[in-house]
Order: sequence, then structure tokens, then C-alpha cells
Amino acid sequence: MNKNKNNKLIGILLFSFAVSIASVQAGIAKHLTATVPVTEIVWFRYTGVFIITGLLALFRFKLSKLKPIQIKRQILRGSLMVIATFTFTTATTVMPLANATAVIFAYPFLIVLAAPIMLDEKVDRNNWIAVTVGFLGVLLVIRPGLEGFTWHSILALTAGLCWGIHLLVTRQLTANIDPILLALSTAFIGMVVAGVLMPFVWEPLKLNDFFLLIGLAFVSSLAQITAIAACAQCETSILAPFGYFELISGITVGFFLFGDLPDTVTWLGMSAILICGIYIAILGGRKRVIVGRARPTA
Repeated sequence: MNKNKNNKLIGILLFSFAVSIASVQAGIAKHLTATVPVTEIVWFRYTGVFIITGLLALFRFKLSKLKPIQIKRQILRGSLMVIATFTFTTATTVMPLANATAVIFAYPFLIVLAAPIMLDEKVDRNNWIAVTVGFLGVLLVIRPGLEGFTWHSILALTAGLCWGIHLLVTRQLTANIDPILLALSTAFIGMVVAGVLMPFVWEPLKLNDFFLLIGLAFVSSLAQITAIAACAQCETSILAPFGYFELISGITVGFFLFGDLPDTVTWLGMSAILICGIYIAILGGRKRVIVGRARPTA
């Protein structure tokens, strides 16, 4: 196995692991929303990640290496991640975890729709068909106009859009920045943003909630670092199909923690999202369009 293939395999394994434990992280956060404000959860999460990744950075690097570079892009990435965290966590206060996770995976379709304007790329007929069927799948999950649809569904879609753009920015940054330092900067931004809001929402914590928040920080740190490391190993277009492991793990975590299982219509919607999303990711990787444009351009 040559080095390039080995790097791809490592990247795929790291990314699959990262998105799988991301569902555990989401499950812990959803459980906490019953007793802890979302802003408080987000602040503890990012503060914990900042402390953990900060200690790792100090252990691994000299202080001179901690000087931030590509600051604007790091702020953009961190801001997108924070918005995605706020909107997704808020969405799960009402939506089942599997449903909210499925809606997030509308992001490849949103990127395809934006491609002609943002990336100056032509989108072929097959991609448009995949996008149409994929969005029909999203509609089956959120069911606008029916009892299952709430403004929380819009929050989940917002989280998906932010997540997709965040992946593109991550690929641009990992060429020059170590994954630990990138996770550190993101955590700092999240800690500051949530910290500004904390005085307005703070509520005393129960002891078991405090320990769950510590666990959330550890799991979040592990997920972030491994996902960023995966993006550094190979192109996002190769990793993208494996991101759908999170949909499977989301269903699993939702069932074991909350007893939630999707109904028949939701299963159909999830299947459409899964098939069309993977198709777009693979086609994009072959033709170097859409998701494949995550390679650094500057």
C-alpha cells in the first residue's frame, strides 16, 4: 500500500470514528437540554474543549508556534461551527435525534444549489435530479405543514448549511494548521460567544449534569480533533460519503438514550437523503466539482 492510499485509509477511518462519536456528543447534549439551558451547554462544551486542546497544544508545541495564522478563515470556521452547535442543539430539544441528524445532511444539496453562484460551476442534470430527490427526502423527514414540522426543523437545516461551509473552510486550513491548534481556535471562539450570553441564562447545575458536561467536553474534543485530522489526510470529497455514518449512529444513540425510532415515512426520507447525498459526494469527487472544491485555493 503506497503512502497516498495509506493516508486515504487513515483519513476515512478517522472521519468515520469522528462522525460516529459526534452522535454520542449530540445525545449527551440533547439529554442535558431537559435541565440545562442550551447556551450553558454550549459554553461548557467549548470551554472544556478549549482547556483540553490548550493543554495538548502546550504539551506538543512551543509557545512561538501558538501564534494564530489565517485569522479571518479561522474566525469564519469557528463562527460557523458555533452557529451549527447552537442551532442543532436547540433543534434537538424538540426533534428526535435521528430526524435532526438527517436534516443536517441536506448540506450537500444546499452546496449544489449554491455552486453556480458561489463557485461559478455548472451543475449537470444528474446532480439536479439527485438534489431534487434528496430535498424530497428532507421534506419527508421534516414534513412542512404537518404536525411534525416546527421552526426547530429550520434550525436543523441552518445547522446543516453551516456545517457544509465549515467543511470547505476546514480543508483550506488544514494544509497549514495542525488539527489541535485548529480545534483550539474554534473552541476559543465558541467559549467567547457563549460566554457573552451566559449572564442572561445561567442556572445552577446539578452534580450529575456537571459530570455529563465534562464528558461532553471530552467527547467533543475527540470528535473535533479526529475530524480535522481526517481532513488533513485526504480530500473532503473522499471523506464525504463516510459522513453518513453519523446518520446510522444518530438512529442508534436516539434509540438507546431516548427510545426514539423513525417511522416508515421518516425511514423513506432518510434513505433518499443517504443515497442522493452519497451519489453527489462520489460524483463530485470524480469530477472535482461541488464538494471536491474543498481543496485549498489560496
